[in-house]
Amino acid sequence: TPGEEIAVSFDVKGASVYTGNIALMEYYQNDTTATRYSYLWITGSVKTSWNRIEKIITVPKDVYSIDFGYRSSSNVKNSFRNVQIERGNKVTSYRPSSEDYSTTQEVNGKLELKVGNNEYNKIVSMLNAAADEINFKGGSKINITTAGKLIISAGNFQLDASGNIKATGGTIGGWEISKNYLFADTIIGNYCYRTYLQPVLTDHEKDTWVYSIQKGPKDKSSFTSIVNILSNGDISTIGNINTIGNINDAKICNPYGNGDRITPVRYDSYKSGESSLSSGSYDCINVITLGAGKYIAFVEVVFGSNKNGIRAVNLSTTENYSTPQYTVPAVNGAATRFWYAVPLILTKETTYYINAYQNSGSNLSAWGNLYVFDIQSNV
Repeated sequence: TPGEEIAVSFDVKGASVYTGNIALMEYYQNDTTATRYSYLWITGSVKTSWNRIEKIITVPKDVYSIDFGYRSSSNVKNSFRNVQIERGNKVTSYRPSSEDYSTTQEVNGKLELKVGNNEYNKIVSMLNAAADEINFKGGSKINITTAGKLIISAGNFQLDASGNIKATGGTIGGWEISKNYLFADTIIGNYCYRTYLQPVLTDHEKDTWVYSIQKGPKDKSSFTSIVNILSNGDISTIGNINTIGNINDAKICNPYGNGDRITPVRYDSYKSGESSLSSGSYDCINVITLGAGKYIAFVEVVFGSNKNGIRAVNLSTTENYSTPQYTVPAVNGAATRFWYAVPLILTKETTYYINAYQNSGSNLSAWGNLYVFDIQSNV
């Protein structure tokens, strides 16, 4: 019919590789004229191994019949097989027509109605069907009713005589089955939250998770754990745990920690290079900017010598702030290391300065380092 779409597909293999014309569709206006009305080349890539070619064409107007022809490129011999021409714009898998079977070809198929003994040695009527494919299609529904046992067995699904179901694919109430675990996705805004259930995959010492909530972009390209329940009973989370009962003998850790105690969500270190610290004034030797959150910051400052005068240091939001948090006098001329902790509770992004002081009478080398433990995530 003019304007109708036709799906053409076939396998082709060439003596050599080329890209170009492979097959020809010829159009005729009536059944008496041998001269073709028009034609259409089917082009594609020919390989030295079998390659499936697929083409959707639209029948031109004033066309009575269509011929399909093979073509080989100059000096190249092509082989063809499994040609299939279908109505519509969808190419389906190759299916031999009934004309493709010769009278000598054996087809494994059987439909049998008989009387025989069942598993309890009782005489019953039986309907047996055996074929490469058995397809059922119902307009509104298909009913399978039995007063006894229903048994279904396939490569990825089994329903045994006891009613037990074993499946390795598909969905259950919105949960997708993937081999031996279940997962379900929920899109909220620009993020995808994925919930997993899986069996223990390794030995107990490996502490693999059996339940997990993970967060990633809504395109599902990657995920990061938010909450894990591990095979040894540990709970790992980057958020808070709120309870109206008790948590006894359990380990609470971040998903990237070792599970021995409450550990930071994130750890960062900020190290300075060597600074030449002048005598008699506070100078900034390192600067750090932290986002809103709760932190424990460990300040480490090393002076090249403590032979003369005093050494002092502070962590402040003011550069070159002159009030010390920690001071030591000169002792024996050896290098001096300061090491102390400062709790930080920030409601907004804040910049901190490590300010150091010495009054030895000359310039002195100094290093200012900060080690920050994020103890509550704001993500």
